[in-house]
Amino acid sequence: MLEVRQLSASSLGRQRWSISWQLISDEPLAIDSLWLPHSRFRAEEIDFSPPATPDTVDTPIFCDASPGEVIDNAFLILRAGRRRIFVRLRIEMSSFPRAVVEAIT
Repeated sequence: MLEVRQLSASSLGRQRWSISWQLISDEPLAIDSLWLPHSRFRAEEIDFSPPATPDTVDTPIFCDASPGEVIDNAFLILRAGRRRIFVRLRIEMSSFPRAVVEAIT
């Protein structure tokens, strides 16, 4: 089982944010890369070499939502060996983007 939570969001200015994610797994998880491909909530693919086994991961994010707006069907994609883990997110924008995990497959 894997659980993903957003821990924090810090502004980097001009629709850019640093998002800190908490990854909780009941088995060791070695992450090769992560990527957020949504056009309105995105981060370029980050490769980890050697693979990372983090509890938390920080990602620079571009988010162009206005306060009160919701972005549906954003994804955090983790590559772990031969597996791809898809974390479907709903982004609720207030004074910062807040990612709500809707499903993990």
